[in-house]
This record gives sequence, structure tokens and C-alpha cells, in this order.
Amino acid sequence: MAIKLLTLSPHGSFFFGSEVSFGQGQNQNYYVRSMLFPQQTTVLGMLRFELLKSDPEVFDPVTKKVRKKSKADAAIGESSFHEGREGGYGLLNCLSPVFLTNPKGVPYLLSAASRLEDSARSSLEVDKQNGFVARNLLSGTENKQAILLKNDKGLPHDGKLEFAAELLGADGTTLPLLYDGNEAPEGVFILQNQIGNQKQYDGETDESGFYKQDRYKLQTGWKFAVLADFNAELPMAFETSRHVQLGAERGMFLLETQTPKGKHFANISSDGNAFSGFETLYGQEYPKSKTLGGLALLSDCWLDSQLKPEPEFAMSKTVSFRHLNNTHLRDPNELWTANSAPKSLRYNMFQRGSVFFSANPSKHQDQIQSLESFRRIGYNYCITFEKNQK
Repeated sequence: MAIKLLTLSPHGSFFFGSEVSFGQGQNQNYYVRSMLFPQQTTVLGMLRFELLKSDPEVFDPVTKKVRKKSKADAAIGESSFHEGREGGYGLLNCLSPVFLTNPKGVPYLLSAASRLEDSARSSLEVDKQNGFVARNLLSGTENKQAILLKNDKGLPHDGKLEFAAELLGADGTTLPLLYDGNEAPEGVFILQNQIGNQKQYDGETDESGFYKQDRYKLQTGWKFAVLADFNAELPMAFETSRHVQLGAERGMFLLETQTPKGKHFANISSDGNAFSGFETLYGQEYPKSKTLGGLALLSDCWLDSQLKPEPEFAMSKTVSFRHLNNTHLRDPNELWTANSAPKSLRYNMFQRGSVFFSANPSKHQDQIQSLESFRRIGYNYCITFEKNQK
């Protein structure tokens, strides 16, 4: 087995789609915003296609047809992702969650911005009248963003509070998520607005087709990254850097493959199904309570049932997810040309960066990580933090 670090440098702005797209008819939307990170299935599909293209004996790049099904199966596996799928994807055993690297190669993850001003000298205390309240013990004042009340229905949270997030480095540094030249010049994602008009097929202007699209760019030197575990040597053509298409509008990215180096990756290994030690890239400790520990999501996570026992409260947000419904190599020459492949049912996943406070975080971790088909491609990763024993 060989672990590789794959980085993706966008050429300009990018758009990663979600459930909200322009659509048509009753499903038509006039304002859409890109997600910040590509879905794990998007990265998986891109890698399988690039692996297929890397061997001219397997795939004809001109006609986009598979030449030898048996070799194609060995290279990328017979089928794409679907719930309950077992085993790897040909040469690819598993993927880590997508993360970011700064110009110096330091990994960054998304995290709920829930720290107090001095987390080492702060704690979570119980206020019987108002619920659980995080208080800064240095000043005795409430941190308004960290007030989290228990809801009587569903997963507890306070919907009136915004799910605020930031980027957390493996070295413990934090950065604003979005660039703002006045208030947050250190922000990494740069929002770009695009306004236009959708033309009809006959070339006439559709006055109802005006739209606004929010896209993103990364600050210079920043890249998307993912760890991949392969079970054999990669085709020589794949080892070199190459330009790939990614996202809803086939944005161009530079894909580079290298062996992960440096102290941040030193403790990460793979058992062929998932990466152990990935949680060491999470460079933050949360304020602790005498009665509660907690769990932070390192990736988007799907649960097939409610968390049990129910967390006391959470800083969380959901994100919708669909995937192509089990494309396969049974008829290989249709695999890469079928643009209307049926999509799966809609999943509502908890967004990466969400945090759940609970007296039993390890039980929640076991429940989340038990869904192996999701975990194999980089979903359902989390880290626990225990209650204060002092």
C-alpha cells in the first residue's frame, strides 16, 4: 500500500454545486452559491476517470470508450459509490476527507468558531435557568456566540445562532474563512459574483433567465488536498502533474501527486479502509466541562439513525448530498458518456466543523464511523474530546 498526497490548485474561480442549482421550470433558481469544498464523491469520480485515462490500453481518450473491461475493472473497480458498497475502487483503497493546505503546506480543516478568548482558562458551565452557557472565566462575561440551548425536538441546537466557522491549522493557528479586504484580509476564500442572462436555444434573450451566481477563488498558494491510499503502483502517466476538471461547471485544476512529508502527516496511516491518525490534523482543544465531553466532525457525516444517546447540545449545520446512482462497468462504453445518470435519494448530512457536546462522545464516534462505505471515501470522520477529569 502507498499513501499519496493529492493536491488540487484551481485555475481561477470555481463552482462546486449542491442541491440548489439553476434548474428548469418549477425547480428554477435565480441565485446559486458554490459550496466551499468539493464533495468526496466528486473527487472520487475525478480520480477514477483520471486513472482510467492513464492507461491507453484500457481507455481511448478520443472516443472516450473503454478498450478492455477486465483491466478497467482492475484500475477503478466495477462500480461507483453507493450506500453499503464494500471494498475499494480498483487501485484506490480509500480517501481521506478533503482539506486545505497553505502556501507552506500546513493542513487546514473547517471548524466551528466556538473557542472562548482563552480556552485554556475557560470551561463550560451549567446555567439551570438558561441551559448550557459557555463563560469566559477571565472576565466573567458571556461569550454570546457560544450560548447553546437545548431544543425539545430533534438534535438540540439554537437555530437563532449562526453556525460560524473558521479555518483551523494543524499547527493550531486559525484564519477567517472568507476574505474581506477591510475586516478579514487573512481570509482564504474569495467570493466572486457573476450576473448574467440565460439564452434560449434559438438565441433569443430570456427575460426571466437573469441569474446571480456566487463563485469562489482561493488565496494565492492555497490548495485543496486529499490523502489517497493505493494498493499498487500507479500508472506512470498518473504520477506526473496533470490538469483535471472538477465541479459542477468543470472548472480546471492542477492535480499533483506526491508522497506526504513533514511532521503533520507523520502519524497518519491506512488500514485499507480508512485513515487512522487523520484527527491529528485538527489543531484545537475545546473548552471542557466537568460533566460533558464532545465530538467535532472532520468531514461531512451521514447517520442512518439519530445519535444515541442524544447529545446535550450542538453547534451544527446540515448540507444536502446526492450521488450518481451506482454507475458501473457492465456496459463500459456508456459509463463516461451518460450525462443523465439517475441520482440517489437525498441525504441530509451534518456539515464538517459541527460540534456535539455529550457525556458519551465515544459512543457517538462509534456510531458515525460504523458506516464503512461512507468512511472509505472520506465521509464520517470525527474527533472526540473528553470531559474535564479535574
